[in-house]
Amino acid sequence: MMLNKGAIFDMDGLMIDSEKIVLMGYEFAMNKFGYGKEILNLAKSCIGLTYDDTRRKFNERMGKGFDYDSFKPNVSKFVHNYFRTNGVPVKKGLFELLEALKQEGYRLCVATSTRESTAKEELIDAGILPHFEDLVGGDNIKNGKPAPDIFLEAARRISVEPENCIVFEDSINGIKAAYNAGMKPIMVPDMVEPTEEILPMIYRRFKSLDEAIPLIKGELK
Repeated sequence: MMLNKGAIFDMDGLMIDSEKIVLMGYEFAMNKFGYGKEILNLAKSCIGLTYDDTRRKFNERMGKGFDYDSFKPNVSKFVHNYFRTNGVPVKKGLFELLEALKQEGYRLCVATSTRESTAKEELIDAGILPHFEDLVGGDNIKNGKPAPDIFLEAARRISVEPENCIVFEDSINGIKAAYNAGMKPIMVPDMVEPTEEILPMIYRRFKSLDEAIPLIKGELK
């Protein structure tokens, strides 16, 4: 039986304040291997993509001799060490929004391009995972964002029709994926501001997660 309200959350840059740290990791690896600033611009353009899609884009753009599978572990090690030393940083207003959604009867699912095992580890460390019924990782679906696959699978897992789902996203690829899934995309930008292309796709836009609470308690009842 399909229930009537679902809220699906991206992870990096939306719930976890990680994208700045990931870019620091890319800069670390960039300097280690002697690459230029094009690495950072390329990394920003890959926000919201799965590992496989990011690898494909890097290997194509960086040309012969570049091996993303050898490069990326240096980024991941930097991020892992940062989290181990400083903790996993959580975005402002997240827990307040999650509580409001539960009070209003929403079923909750995570849909992240990050691999499932990595995402679960980070969300457990941040105390976030227990608030959600399920999690879909980038390695659980065939086509990554901006394809709608990950959000459609999330809706299936929480037994909510796509048109009755809202999606919280910070990335352009994520907004496109939510829109392509027939859902209501709510954007809370992090590293990247919305482009003219995606503005018509955005249902609502907020500066922080807690700004969405009045919407949850009013218009979307």
